[in-house]
Amino acid sequence: MIIVTVSLLSAITGQVSTLGMMTISNDGTGTHQVGNYDARRLKGPDFKLSNVSSAARVEKHPRLSQSVWKLVAKALEALP
Repeated sequence: MIIVTVSLLSAITGQVSTLGMMTISNDGTGTHQVGNYDARRLKGPDFKLSNVSSAARVEKHPRLSQSVWKLVAKALEALP
């Protein structure tokens, strides 16, 4: 599972606050070259894995020729 966290580091106080979180999970139906993934945006303020606000799919991602950042971008675009 990939966990993407968006945090804010305050320049004034130095405090770190989590603004958002999402998970991307391989669903096991792809091949070595192509993966299918479930993406979930988590609700704050605690961002527990059981607190899903929206979900989407990324299918046929060429995992060997595209970086993880391309997968993250596809997941963000797919989420409503």
